[in-house]
Amino acid sequence: QRWLYDSTPAVLTLRGTSGPIVTNNLAVAGLSTGKVVALNTQNGVPAWETRVAIPQGRSELDRVVDIDGGLLLSGETLYVATYQGRVAA
Repeated sequence: QRWLYDSTPAVLTLRGTSGPIVTNNLAVAGLSTGKVVALNTQNGVPAWETRVAIPQGRSELDRVVDIDGGLLLSGETLYVATYQGRVAA
């Protein structure tokens, strides 16, 4: 094991995970918090992080923002879909 990235999961999450993709020495992963993070493959240090979905709603179920679908990289554009149906590029 070269490094480990640990993030605090959301209060309520879906069963399942989104697998990371590796490109240009970055491992890019979707998290249960609605964020996407890019980690340096050599040392695990975050290169960037962005929020794709913001938890909203009255119930915990309404606020689920998991990124459990596959990430898609086409050229220089990363496509991400969240549980609530939000798609970002």
